[in-house]
Amino acid sequence: MVNYLNIMFLKHDRNFEMINKLRNFLYKLPVEPRTIFFKVMADYYGYLFNEEKLEAKKILDFFERHGMESITAYIAF
Repeated sequence: MVNYLNIMFLKHDRNFEMINKLRNFLYKLPVEPRTIFFKVMADYYGYLFNEEKLEAKKILDFFERHGMESITAYIAF
């Protein structure tokens, strides 16, 4: 789901109905350590699609501050 949101963003696909369905699916995942990344990324892409780049950048900055540069290298911005 996260990869699909990334592809949609890179291809400038603004099908907000699909975007919201994907994000809602991610939000409904159980709250567990293994799903938190997906929930954060749902927020991240929500910010990007709504052109809230400062909020999206905060998420990338958090990842980078915590040594996750290898992840941010693959995330659209």
